Amino acid sequence: MDGFVLNDDLSRITNAKNDLKNSGVFIEDPAELNLQELRESVGLLVRGHRVGLIIVDRLDLMGATWKSGENRQREIAEISSGIKKLAVEFNVPFLVLVEQGPGLDSRTGACDHALCDQDLSAPIARFADVVYFLHPEDGYPNPCEEADPESLLEDVRKLQKRTSVTVLIAKNRNGLVGNTTLSFMEKIGRFVSGQTGDQTQIPNS
Repeated sequence: MDGFVLNDDLSRITNAKNDLKNSGVFIEDPAELNLQELRESVGLLVRGHRVGLIIVDRLDLMGATWKSGENRQREIAEISSGIKKLAVEFNVPFLVLVEQGPGLDSRTGACDHALCDQDLSAPIARFADVVYFLHPEDGYPNPCEEADPESLLEDVRKLQKRTSVTVLIAKNRNGLVGNTTLSFMEKIGRFVSGQTGDQTQIPNS
């Protein structure tokens, strides 16, 4: 990239802008977001534009007003409960994205999946109908480990080349849970059915 925009680039940007404008997709990007602000936005979108899906990216950044000594788990649970109530009140589904913390790859035994993260995943899962985890086949680099620049560059190269992702269905109120595998199409930012992977299906208890 040289920092210059060619005429062809401008044309494509304009076309993409028009496509987005006519797509019925509404994007709000506030510096901070709490439940009351989310409720107001959802009300306007549902009543004014009849939107059929609300996507929250990312829940772990909502209500980011924790002070030293406050219970983060309790606040995450309150936010999750509030979103569940909004879904019922406005009769619209929510897709909530959450970034998991480091160290989950090292879990073993009875707590070998991310629902065991008591600070984040566990309180969210209490109110969610379905919980999915996306896990790269070769795991994530551990940001807490000391590494030289060369090894960090190698981690970046691995991330760029990654295509196979395991999907763990950890909770499903109305169906089965288990694992499957998807392929990630980097150029269009889309997951598609690819490798068969581990198609384990476990009845949801």
